[in-house]
Amino acid sequence: MFLAYHKGYELRQKESVTLAIQTGYYSGYYNSMSKGKKKSPAAILKAMYPSSHSKKKPDVDVDRFKKLEQAFKDNASKGKVVKRGGI
Repeated sequence: MFLAYHKGYELRQKESVTLAIQTGYYSGYYNSMSKGKKKSPAAILKAMYPSSHSKKKPDVDVDRFKKLEQAFKDNASKGKVVKRGGI
């Protein structure tokens, strides 16, 4: 429950920062006094939130889990007890 609350708060903060960056960009863009090249909001957001952050590896080794599950099923059908650690 706490993790879901934390994730929701994190997303809310990220959306707020994104909106603030876009607002600042366009207020400077339409201001006649500001001169020079402005950094795009997409470049700023990519620097703040790299894509590698969103690509998480799974917490478990799926292949090992499937091997353990198969060993358990095989041994259970034979009436054997599987020792801890499995394979």
